[in-house]
Amino acid sequence: MDDTDAAAEEVMIAHLRRMTPAERLHRASELRSAALTLARSRIRRWYGDIDEREMQLRLAALWLDADTMRRVYGWDPDVKGR
Repeated sequence: MDDTDAAAEEVMIAHLRRMTPAERLHRASELRSAALTLARSRIRRWYGDIDEREMQLRLAALWLDADTMRRVYGWDPDVKGR
């Protein structure tokens, strides 16, 4: 992490090393949930009141490449946006 003080980074790493696998998994789940909440909020702000299918497609387009989105979902993020 380039933007984190070295001492703070050492404390974070030490804390992560003390966590059990279950605690790490729980933390990862919390971070994923927070990322989805932020992404949903941004999509709502940009595209307004869209239906759930479009929301899911736009969320998927944030994580999947454009070729996969076109091939699997028939959604072209280069045309319709992410």
